[in-house]
Amino acid sequence: MGWVTLTLRKTELKRTHADYQMELLEISRTKRQMARQNHYDQLVARNEGQNATNSLYAEYTAARDAATQQMQGATTTNADGSKTTDQAALAAAQQALNAAKEDYEMKKMNAQNDMEEELARIEQEANDTETMLDQEQVEVEAQLEAISAEMEAVGEAVSSQIQSSTIKLS
Repeated sequence: MGWVTLTLRKTELKRTHADYQMELLEISRTKRQMARQNHYDQLVARNEGQNATNSLYAEYTAARDAATQQMQGATTTNADGSKTTDQAALAAAQQALNAAKEDYEMKKMNAQNDMEEELARIEQEANDTETMLDQEQVEVEAQLEAISAEMEAVGEAVSSQIQSSTIKLS
């Protein structure tokens, strides 16, 4: 009756083997889902960074236009058709224009740095999760190999037990 017990053990090993295969499938699905989520998060971060840059550019454009209007207002046309320029007003408008440009460049650089930091954070999270899943996958694959070897050994033992317990007619 040893072969019956061995057959039951082999059946249990097959069930465990199937469970580990299902676990590997789940790990694979999780990796694919994580890759899609990572790609989506990166797109969102890039879009937010682009929107921030666009909004900063709109602010700069408004400030530039105001400074340009001030520069144009610094020059007046006299009754005789000659033009007079208020140097102080022109200098103030030029200074406002330069300040707006510096402010825009600084804010743009900060927005780009923020976006790059967010992308790096997303990438680091994805790498950490992928490393964890890879380790889990290696462990499950090792378990599968061990179970496969045990299933083969039990199969051979069942065959041997069946052969030794057969009735021999002489």
